[in-house]
Amino acid sequence: MSRFIKVLLVTLMVATGFIAPANAAGVTLSGKVTAKDLSLVGAVVQLEQYDANADTYTPIAKATVTPSPQPTSTNAPYKFDNVEDGTYRVNYPLAKADVPTSRFGTSNSVDFNVADGKISVADKAYVTIPDFKLNAMGKYSVKAIDLATNTPIQNAVFTISGSFNGEDATFASLIDPNASGTALLPVPAAGSYNIKIVDPSGMHQAFTSDDKTFAAGYSNPNSPYSYKPDAGGNLTVTVISGANKVAGAVVHLLSADDEVAVATADQQGIASFKGL
Repeated sequence: MSRFIKVLLVTLMVATGFIAPANAAGVTLSGKVTAKDLSLVGAVVQLEQYDANADTYTPIAKATVTPSPQPTSTNAPYKFDNVEDGTYRVNYPLAKADVPTSRFGTSNSVDFNVADGKISVADKAYVTIPDFKLNAMGKYSVKAIDLATNTPIQNAVFTISGSFNGEDATFASLIDPNASGTALLPVPAAGSYNIKIVDPSGMHQAFTSDDKTFAAGYSNPNSPYSYKPDAGGNLTVTVISGANKVAGAVVHLLSADDEVAVATADQQGIASFKGL
C-alpha cells in the first residue's frame, strides 16, 4: 500500500470519527480449593458468570486443580486466564450421572466481582478468588426393619429423591440390596430429600418417608437410620370354572373403580396379591 493511500485512510478515519476498537484484554485469576480427608488429584472446577437479568450462571471455563504434594495435599490452586469484568463464582461441576462415583458433592465459591482486573466480594478487595471447600459426597446410611419382629427386611430396595441442579432427581443406593436390609444413599447437595423403600417380597407396604433435611457432606457411617415400613396385606384368589381351576387367568383387583393390582393365576388357578 502506497504512502499516499495510507495517509488518505487515516484522514478519512479522523474525518468520520471512526476509532478502531481496542482488543479486549482479560486478566488471569487464581484461587484455591480445600478438602478434608479426600484426594484432590484430578478435581476440576468451573468458572461461571452470573447473569442478573436471567438469574442464571453460565459456564465460562474449566480448570484442573494442582495439589502439591500429590496426592496428600488438602488444598490445591487453580487459575483461569482471560477473565473479563463481570460477576462470577467458581463451581464444582457435578452432573446427575456422575453422582454415584463422585468423591465430591455440590460445592461453590461465594460470588465475586471482577472490575478493571480487580476482585471484590461485597465491596471488599481480594488479591485472589476466595478459597472454598469441596464438600464430600454426602452418604446416608439406612436400614429397613420389620415392625413386628424387629429384624431386617432382606433385599429391601431404597431410593432417595430431592432437588438437584434445579430439577427433581432420584438416586439409587450405592450398595446392592442385601440380607441385612441396609443401603447407602448419596446426598449430592444440601437440601431436603425423601426416602422410598420397596420390599420385593411383597410382605411390606411401599414406604415413603417425610422430607429430611441434610447439610452438605452429611455422613452417618456408624449409625444407620432405621425405617420400619408397615406390613403388607396379602390376598389369594382361586379362579374356577364349574369344578375346574383355571390356570393363567388374569385377575384384576379393584378399589371402587380404580385398578389396584393385576395377577395371573398359577397352575392351581391361584392368583396372589402381596403388599396391599
